[in-house]
Amino acid sequence: MDTMSVRVLGTEETLLALAQLGRGFQSTLYAAAQKAAFVMDRELKLAYSHGPLHSRTGRLYRSVLPFVRLQGDRVVGGAGTPVIYAALLETGGVVHGNPWLRFQTPDGEWHTVASVTIPAFKAAETAASRANMEVVQIFDREINRAIAGA
Repeated sequence: MDTMSVRVLGTEETLLALAQLGRGFQSTLYAAAQKAAFVMDRELKLAYSHGPLHSRTGRLYRSVLPFVRLQGDRVVGGAGTPVIYAALLETGGVVHGNPWLRFQTPDGEWHTVASVTIPAFKAAETAASRANMEVVQIFDREINRAIAGA
């Protein structure tokens, strides 16, 4: 799964205000990460639905889910899919038959080949790029709201 990191840099006053938030800051980050994960979910589904993929079942699109979890003192969030072929579509590669691959193309024709080269689709990279500004705005808004309420 692809993840996005957001680093918050600020003035001395901002860092002092964050320190005053204490433990509540982690819940602020968690709430912001949840909102950001849904943005990533939306953008990844958009990338999968508007790309060169020919979908018969929609399994890849339906498998995309947002996630947020705590890892020690870090909040990690994003969107991803457990579908095994998603990584191949993201990075590209060659699929070899044993000894042959047999598949049907969108025009209905069947093909038998020794291997197929899959070009990189980079849906996650596209989604992260498209979501970047909105995710930064979410974290900015949530952190400023927490500081103002401290």
